[in-house]
Amino acid sequence: MKKIILIIILLFFISINIVKAVEWPYLDSLTIENALKDIEFKPEKIDYLVIIPKEDNELNINYKAKPNYKVEIEGNRDLIKGSHVFIRVSNEESEVVYTLTIDKVKKDNTEDENRGNLQKIIDNNNKLIHILKIGLCITIFISITRLFIKHSKRHRK
Repeated sequence: MKKIILIIILLFFISINIVKAVEWPYLDSLTIENALKDIEFKPEKIDYLVIIPKEDNELNINYKAKPNYKVEIEGNRDLIKGSHVFIRVSNEESEVVYTLTIDKVKKDNTEDENRGNLQKIIDNNNKLIHILKIGLCITIFISITRLFIKHSKRHRK
């Protein structure tokens, strides 16, 4: 029984490393020229609040990605407060989607009353993504454990 538990623990750590081994196609840099505040880009952070002047209807997006990554921008037209612009970055193995939540303010008013609430939503989305990654690891672990148990039962007979 102890051997089975040790093997299950080993398989769990292997499944975590499998998830980490995937080359996630993160952007190297991302800037929004017409943002009133810098978004403080970090490649692994995928949700951002972008504050733009009320008169702007689209984002002026600049990014850098590895040459083998495909980058697509969706929803960057007719922007209103609360709109989302999606930047999809993919490679042969996986995809990362950056979400830019739009807030619009008067150009002379860079401190928006709703910034705090929108930032909370973005932070909650980041927490949800981490929970989903943990769930994926657990699912892989359970699947490998089930296969191991089936395999062990067959060899006992």
